[in-house]
Amino acid sequence: MRYIGITTNGTVLIEMSVDEWNRVGQTLPTVELLGEQVRAHRAIWRITQTEMAERAGISRNYLSLIESGKIANISLGILSSLQDAMALP
Repeated sequence: MRYIGITTNGTVLIEMSVDEWNRVGQTLPTVELLGEQVRAHRAIWRITQTEMAERAGISRNYLSLIESGKIANISLGILSSLQDAMALP
């Protein structure tokens, strides 16, 4: 996976192989990788941090910290909520 950049409207651009894409859901991610995955899903669905946070049942500030990799420990409940939120169209 390679981070490419962010567009002027805030869309995150990430390049990855099909194998990397398939592995994304199969491993417990590091905090940094989790943040990248959340940003990538938001970009795919074209939703704001506020919308994603509402879907996951967390604050926008907490989601921002997760996306930036600044959260050392995340509970399984939050991970489950984020997973559910990222599955919604």
